[in-house]
Amino acid sequence: TKVELNVFDILFIKALGDYIIIQTSLKKIIVLSTMTEIMNRLPSDIFVRSHKSYIINIQRIKKIEATKLVMNEMANNHTIPVGRSHKKEVKLKFRQHFQTLKNFC
Repeated sequence: TKVELNVFDILFIKALGDYIIIQTSLKKIIVLSTMTEIMNRLPSDIFVRSHKSYIINIQRIKKIEATKLVMNEMANNHTIPVGRSHKKEVKLKFRQHFQTLKNFC
C-alpha cells in the first residue's frame, strides 16, 4: 500500500529492525525500509541523523539538551537521543536552519 505524506509533517523516523516508524503529529506509520534508504529520499536541509536509530526533522526541534532532543508536537513532546558521532552535525543543521529563518525575516 502506498502512503502519501508531506515530509514537513514528519517529526522523526525511528528504526525498528527491518522496518522504520515515521512519526507525524497525527499518526505513526510503519514502513518496510532501511534508515539509509529513507534518508536518501528526504530533503537533506531539514532531515539529519541524530542517532543510529533516529532521523529527525530539524524544523520540529523544541530544545537541544546534552544527549537528547525534545521534538515539538502539539499534544506531547518526544525525547530523541543524540549519539556522540551525530551531535556535531545536528547542532550545525540546527544553526543553519535558524540562520536561514533569520535571513528570511
